[in-house]
Amino acid sequence: MLISLTAVNYTIAKHVNLDWAGGFTSITGETGAGKSVTLDALSLCLGARGNADKIYEGAEQLSVTAEFDVEALPKAHAMLDSEGLTDPDSPFSCIIRRVIKRNGGSKTSINGHPVTVQWLKTIGAHLATIHGQHAYHELLSAGAAIKITDNFAQNQVERKDVSLAYEHYQNLVSERKGLLEAAKTSRERQQLLSFQKKELEDLSPLDDEFEQLEMEQKTLSHSTELLSNANYIYGLLDGDDNGIDGVSSTISKAIRTLEQMLEHDSSLKAQFDSLHNALAEIDDTSSEMNAYISKVDVDPQHANHVEQRYSNYINLARKYHVKPENLSQYFVEIDKELENIESGESRLNEIDETIVKAESAFLTAAKALSKTRDKAVGELSQLVSNNMQRLNMKGAKCNFSLTSHNDIEKANKSGTDSIEILVAMNAGTQLKPIGKVASGGEVSRINLVIQLINAQREDTPTILFDEVDVGISGPTAAVVGGLLRELGENTQVISITHLPQVACYGHQHYHVSKAETDGETSSQVTMLHDDDRVHEIARLLSGKNLTEKGLDNARELLENGKNTCSISL
Repeated sequence: MLISLTAVNYTIAKHVNLDWAGGFTSITGETGAGKSVTLDALSLCLGARGNADKIYEGAEQLSVTAEFDVEALPKAHAMLDSEGLTDPDSPFSCIIRRVIKRNGGSKTSINGHPVTVQWLKTIGAHLATIHGQHAYHELLSAGAAIKITDNFAQNQVERKDVSLAYEHYQNLVSERKGLLEAAKTSRERQQLLSFQKKELEDLSPLDDEFEQLEMEQKTLSHSTELLSNANYIYGLLDGDDNGIDGVSSTISKAIRTLEQMLEHDSSLKAQFDSLHNALAEIDDTSSEMNAYISKVDVDPQHANHVEQRYSNYINLARKYHVKPENLSQYFVEIDKELENIESGESRLNEIDETIVKAESAFLTAAKALSKTRDKAVGELSQLVSNNMQRLNMKGAKCNFSLTSHNDIEKANKSGTDSIEILVAMNAGTQLKPIGKVASGGEVSRINLVIQLINAQREDTPTILFDEVDVGISGPTAAVVGGLLRELGENTQVISITHLPQVACYGHQHYHVSKAETDGETSSQVTMLHDDDRVHEIARLLSGKNLTEKGLDNARELLENGKNTCSISL
């Protein structure tokens, strides 16, 4: 239940702080005073979209705070508890706060903890329901009858099943369409890739092979020069066939001479060791050069093979616009893409059967949903027809006409049904679409009946009506007031009204007015009691010029409102 509502710098309300009780609360006030501010501010706390245009002129931000008692709302309390949003000191209190800044910033919190607006909207659906002025127009819109029927049928589970089944079916259909389009465009691509794969298979590129070929090709192209130079170096180190001593032989002679000198001068030991080390290094290098000479391949056939393979890498790389060293990876990618094309064709062969199963599952779920609607439309039609009589539409009838089909091509996420509101405004006349035969006032009264009927089935403890009585007057308005008071016996009902015959039935009565202070205009909301309430009802009856007769009429209306008998829909 709504406990309190505070709005600061919201539209024309500089500061409004209201406490709410159970039962039926009526809100009245002159046109333009800001009666709808209360409901608009509360809608923000239920997750409605907010913007800087709502900020009071001259202020930098607005804030709206609503406190709910969720002790009798297990779903809402469980949601708060699961998110760690409950207050240990007051576990059933749900304090929602919205702040919107003129620079575009905003904050949303519950019990001091930040939450998203989307999450707020989810829990808000369990806290209160607002029936706005736009409901009249919605009644004539496409799809309105299904929404009304589903709300009356309370078939949330069946609707969710249908929506999920339809979404699954549509996803499969979209996938099949995509696969067909891909198949058309991939045939040429598949042929191209197959040709490229054959060329690459002939080459069979390997990781790091091109770098090795590049090195070997460079070596082989200079093999004669390399071999000649290697023999020359080897001759210098180890001597040649012409009897010329090499470096190794010369150092050996130096070592022998230095060895003789050591016999007379031991200080030459370091030089002797250095020559020994140098000889060892020279001998090792000589051996390595000899091994290199034997390794250098001057076989023309092998050289041609390396040159040809190297050229194949270069040519294919240029052809496919990749680096030669990346041909191996490109080969892998081509193979993978061909696998994907083939798997897509395989999936296309399988998906038709899957679609058939998904269609069957959807139609089964849609049939179950249709049963809930079929049961609801009969009862709803009767209830609306009965209460139309009470709202001064004698002999009128209403029928929610349900048409079901078993064609998924005509289906949507709401199922396979279409529902139309048909009415006959006079006894003996034919039922026809409401938009064709009902006047604006008649549509308003039918809309009111439907709203009140569905309000009784709401599982939220707070229901708000924004000028629910538009288009009615006189005795009909008194019936509406009685209905709202009756509804308030078990539910917290808040309604903005401009009719004294409705306002007098409120258990509580708020009055909205405009006041000017220091050159600033702002809305003020006041709880009316006793004489103040009598004067407001009288004002609604006869205007600003109050008469004793008007005051007596107001007292009579208020007395009738208190003593109203039970009026059930």
